Amino acid sequence: MFDVFRNIKRVFRLLYPAIPSESTEATQQGLIKEVVMHFARGNLTLQEGRYLTKEDMQQARDSLRHYRFSR
Repeated sequence: MFDVFRNIKRVFRLLYPAIPSESTEATQQGLIKEVVMHFARGNLTLQEGRYLTKEDMQQARDSLRHYRFSR
């Protein structure tokens, strides 16, 4: 009986591999990036998915704030 459910689950995963088992932040960020890449018109940087979000820019600022420029 349980083997049938395992087989159904395997077939379902084969048919729908893009459906994540859990919604994580990384999955959501990837989905957002795919949507931006799909709907971007004319801007090659956006179409390739190479852009910075506010969180990315803030993280870069924070890392530069603690960087020692002189030795």
